[in-house]
Amino acid sequence: MRLQKAVATFLQTIVADFRQSSQSFALGIGPHGSSIIRQFREAGAVSSRSARRYYPRSQADATAFARLLERFIICQSVPGHYFLNEGALPM
Repeated sequence: MRLQKAVATFLQTIVADFRQSSQSFALGIGPHGSSIIRQFREAGAVSSRSARRYYPRSQADATAFARLLERFIICQSVPGHYFLNEGALPM
């Protein structure tokens, strides 16, 4: 039973990674954009009420963040506070 659960969890992880990779490719946001989206999800910043500050770790992150803003995938609720607009992401 444990082995079945471990295999199921492993397969779910692979499917989620594939979905995220294909989503990144379709959006043209690359791995940095995917990482930013994941960070916002993990922080729970998915609405204007849960918006957070964001500090890019690198120039590549800053560029990807700007692209996400341009595409309204990341939105600003109040100056300096951002959230992930899940509705802008393809299913």
